[in-house]
Amino acid sequence: MNDETQKEEQGSRGMKKSRKRLNIKKLTKKQMIGAVVVFVVIVAGASFFMQKSRKASGAEAKEQRTAVASVQDITSTLSASGSLEAKNSYNITSLVEGEVVEASFEEGDQVTEGQVLYRIDSSSMESQVSSASKNLERAQENYQDALADYQEAQADFSGNTYKSTRTGYIKELHIQAGDRVSGQTVIADIYNDKIMKLKVPFLSTDAVNITAGSPCTVTLTDTGESLTGTVTSVGNMDETITGGRVVRYVHVQVENPGGLTTSHMAVVTIGDLTCSVIFYCENGKGGIQ
Repeated sequence: MNDETQKEEQGSRGMKKSRKRLNIKKLTKKQMIGAVVVFVVIVAGASFFMQKSRKASGAEAKEQRTAVASVQDITSTLSASGSLEAKNSYNITSLVEGEVVEASFEEGDQVTEGQVLYRIDSSSMESQVSSASKNLERAQENYQDALADYQEAQADFSGNTYKSTRTGYIKELHIQAGDRVSGQTVIADIYNDKIMKLKVPFLSTDAVNITAGSPCTVTLTDTGESLTGTVTSVGNMDETITGGRVVRYVHVQVENPGGLTTSHMAVVTIGDLTCSVIFYCENGKGGIQ
């Protein structure tokens, strides 16, 4: 019994050992498979990271540039967007009103400086220009008259003093020191007998042929002395004198050689025309305005 028992025990022990060996073998295979999987994962990860590191190193190596250090200018560029426009653009504007009578160009045509683009009826414009020109002439004449009056007044008056407007002799004084005067008060009569004048009535039909500046001969009736005179002006108005004659007055002046007075008579000859008149001297009256 003991021997059998021992054999049974030995047999059971052997079976247990064999089972243990089998279990050890099975666990070792699993562990080996897991180890292989882990190893493969580790190798794959290492390979991936190594490949990535190589790519990064290669990129860094490609981006690296070398150069010799030197002082240079730095250029900064600014980019922007915008719209293009012509440098020079002009608008043509009409300065006058009127009908367009000629338009020689169309859109897209090229023109040069000085070319005529349009023609506008200028009849109304010419009328306006003519009217403006006449107004300008009248304004200039008025200005010249006003300027002459101003200069004459400026020459005649200086503060509270009065200057003679004529050269000659005082024929008559109308005021004395201490008298009060007002505007247009006559102060004195002045005459100048160095230049004697004659107002000659020629027939109108003859006077129209006489012009200012024409020479004439003045013959004194008393002595027969002849003097040379000049026509200063010819009247434009017809006047009727005694005998029903229609005349125009011709004004003549002559230098006084001495001795001529307003009582002397003379015969004035202008070309083939003659007339008898009485001398008069150049008179002037002064007044305070």
